[in-house]
Amino acid sequence: MTKRTAITVSALLGSFVVLLFAFLMFRCSNTIYTKEHSKQITTLANAKRLSGALVQYAVDNGGRLPPDLRTPKSGMAALANYLSPSSFESYNPNGGALLFNGRASGASIAKFARPEQVIAVYESRAWPDGRRAVGYLDGHVKLVSDFDDKLLALPAGQD
Repeated sequence: MTKRTAITVSALLGSFVVLLFAFLMFRCSNTIYTKEHSKQITTLANAKRLSGALVQYAVDNGGRLPPDLRTPKSGMAALANYLSPSSFESYNPNGGALLFNGRASGASIAKFARPEQVIAVYESRAWPDGRRAVGYLDGHVKLVSDFDDKLLALPAGQD
């Protein structure tokens, strides 16, 4: 009878260790996912701020976008009065950066019949899940998995 009790206690202890290990693995993997997801959401929020700042710049400057959006530095200089420096950051673990659509430099917003289709801001590299933050000229943002540089082209007759 003592042997049986000893086996039961060791089996119970073993089961407890396995359950504890499974719980800790689940908890750790969930924390890692949550941290990366929160960084992705922060980057998406920054893309939204940049898109909104471009629209506000145009409102304040006769309906025209900044004259030079081809480099991050020139875009940051044009929007310095509208945003804090942290708004230009991407928290992408793959080293991505938020870039402006240089093809829209100096364009008049009134020329765009469908601003919701014109990319204003995009992330240079995809996240580990294959998506990128993209901000549009109407101010909305989304995570896009099928991003291609061809998407940066302005609609026909609007460049």
